[in-house]
Amino acid sequence: MTVAEDGTSQSKPIPIEGTYFDTEGAYGQIIYNKNDLSLLAGQNISSVKFYSGTTFNESNISGTVLEVYLMETDYEAMPGEYVSQPLSFDGSPLGEYTIIGGETELAFNLATPFAYSGNKNLAVQVRVKTASPTTHSPRYQSINWYGKALTERISYAGNVGNKSGGNTFLPKTTFSYEEAGATPVITVDPTTVDAFSTVVGTPVTTTVNVTGENLTDDITATVSGDDAFTAALENGVLTITYNPTAAGEHTATLTLSSTGAQDVTI
Repeated sequence: MTVAEDGTSQSKPIPIEGTYFDTEGAYGQIIYNKNDLSLLAGQNISSVKFYSGTTFNESNISGTVLEVYLMETDYEAMPGEYVSQPLSFDGSPLGEYTIIGGETELAFNLATPFAYSGNKNLAVQVRVKTASPTTHSPRYQSINWYGKALTERISYAGNVGNKSGGNTFLPKTTFSYEEAGATPVITVDPTTVDAFSTVVGTPVTTTVNVTGENLTDDITATVSGDDAFTAALENGVLTITYNPTAAGEHTATLTLSSTGAQDVTI
């Protein structure tokens, strides 16, 4: 899915200022509103792509290594009551991109897909990991990024020791994602069984139909409590046997479980 798809080419320092490509640690940050990311909710983001209206110059900035960070945030705009402040990104970068020269896109493939819940806004940071090794002077380039201006200061550009502050620019961004696996579910019918009644030495049984959806492992049946009860699951039919060896009342709990699924108790 693409955000700010109708954005035009503008001279903005977001997702990152091209004149900082010679400075390791320079960065840009963007907050994407969750309402614009409904297609990503519950999915695993696998790549992030930005679009430039300027062709990257091989002689100036080839070899620049950029890294990307993602996190969820409650902020809808950059923090700071009067002066915007940058967000704090914890953890390691999720992907890198090395500029070759001649391209007009900045595409990060994430080494580990980012699981986005959709419950919060999404924050992305692009940072210079390794400045361009070229000996050409200058070792940077003015770059126009596609995007559009909003009313809120939803982005931030900064350099080591020189923070340029908040910005209202939302860059055109494409998020690719992998479909998150459906949740495994165990279902039983009926959901309860009637109390057993018998005499010692005369076992009685009842059956329960068991089905599973999106399972990645077998369903196991475990009985805890009085050993007068046993259970066996075969071909989707759970057979519960009550065979007391002494008179009296007996109780037990039967639990059906499978990897990733919520346990079902009877």
